[in-house]
Amino acid sequence: MGRLGLAHDPTRSVATTDEGFYRWTQWIFLQIYNSWYDTVQGRARPIDELRDAYGSGALPTPDGRPWADLDPAERAAALDTRRLAYRAKVPVNWCPGLGTVLANEEVTPEGRSERGNFPVFRRELTQWMMRITAYADRLIEDLDRLDWPESVKTMAAQLDRPQ
Repeated sequence: MGRLGLAHDPTRSVATTDEGFYRWTQWIFLQIYNSWYDTVQGRARPIDELRDAYGSGALPTPDGRPWADLDPAERAAALDTRRLAYRAKVPVNWCPGLGTVLANEEVTPEGRSERGNFPVFRRELTQWMMRITAYADRLIEDLDRLDWPESVKTMAAQLDRPQ
């Protein structure tokens, strides 16, 4: 590779199987999973604070019933409706030939995978989701704090916004 003028710097590589990598990605995920976005305070808060707010009646539960009247499964479901990371059954691009879900960009206009030219089908599967729209305005407000080109900030501010 060196004779071709290509170089590889091993200090700049990432191994997703390295404990130092996945330890922190798992930690970050747990921080997000165990948080909810408080629109009044304009920030993420620990899920325990939501549980306490439901229990005290400071916040109504999603269906309006008192927290004490909910069984454990209903309480878990009530918390899940506000978590920043949650599981949901959503339509995805399923490619049986590759055995994986594909992004829209990986599916040709003919409904086939870019890799291998396998047929792709729309199918509902349970996926991990992020409740980003809950705090989209907060993210946009903070764009001015980033040292990014204005064109990139403008594009970011227009993402996921109704036209």
